Amino acid sequence: MSLRREDRRPGGSARGGRMVVLIGLLLTGGAAAQSDPAGFANVIDVPPAVIGFGETLADDTQLNVLPAGEVGALLTVGQLYLPGRNVEINLLGGTILDGLQVLGQAVINVDDGTLVDVQADSGVEIHLRGGTIGALSAISGFEAPTVMTMTGGILGAFFDIDAGARLDYAGGDIDERLEVFAGGTLNIIGNDFELDGAPLDGLAVGVPVEISQRGGALLEGRLANGEGFAFVLDEVPDDELNDVFYPGATVTVTLQPAEVLFRDGFEPGASS
Repeated sequence: MSLRREDRRPGGSARGGRMVVLIGLLLTGGAAAQSDPAGFANVIDVPPAVIGFGETLADDTQLNVLPAGEVGALLTVGQLYLPGRNVEINLLGGTILDGLQVLGQAVINVDDGTLVDVQADSGVEIHLRGGTIGALSAISGFEAPTVMTMTGGILGAFFDIDAGARLDYAGGDIDERLEVFAGGTLNIIGNDFELDGAPLDGLAVGVPVEISQRGGALLEGRLANGEGFAFVLDEVPDDELNDVFYPGATVTVTLQPAEVLFRDGFEPGASS
């Protein structure tokens, strides 16, 4: 789990802290808001529409889950060897029950409410700005890269980043174990980075720098809003629900000044 630097006490426990920031120069498009419904042949608002257990979203569909809405378990977008096309899921409140599976060319925007868990493969974009993505969630890029941007909200237990996937982490809470597997990438966006207490100097704005150290090395710093974070870089899981960065996983840090993130009218993906 991510740990606030202020919560690390000698002889004591470390607790996760909320970090709410905007993403800066590194990220590109798609994270600002839901798309214009005119860009889809089918627009489904829940409520009043009802989506029950085990249904499949057709291609060229925008699904908007509104406050008090509930989508049934085992919702599917696409299928093996036939990925979905032009599908957008906007969780604006309410709940999407467990077992959401999304394959290819789909965007998931979580602003509020609860997405119980999701398996996202091959070219899916996930943007977490608020609300919760719950337990047993995973992202992978089996055939095409899958990217998740996180600027707020909560990631629940046992969140996996598999081969071909990347989490750009600029804010929010990672509640329990984060596991990054071989071929997966965690990119942390912020400033004031330190590795085992030594400052990481000479970083260029917007340029990811890989951190290769493991063996329990402590990577900490501040996200651009001033909140602290820390990751203990272990390669082996333990019984304490530690974060795990398996051999072949990539961890990077990207310098992003606060003044770029918080100027008036800033949008993710904009340049300074």
